[in-house]
Amino acid sequence: MLDITTIFKELLPNVIFFILQNALACAIMYKESEE
Repeated sequence: MLDITTIFKELLPNVIFFILQNALACAIMYKESEE
């Protein structure tokens, strides 16, 4: 059985990167649609 802390250490950076990427894309689309 995998240790939960190990899973978090492996997944958390990927999750954070994924969320930041989506937030950036949404911000760009929102900014473009506003103009």
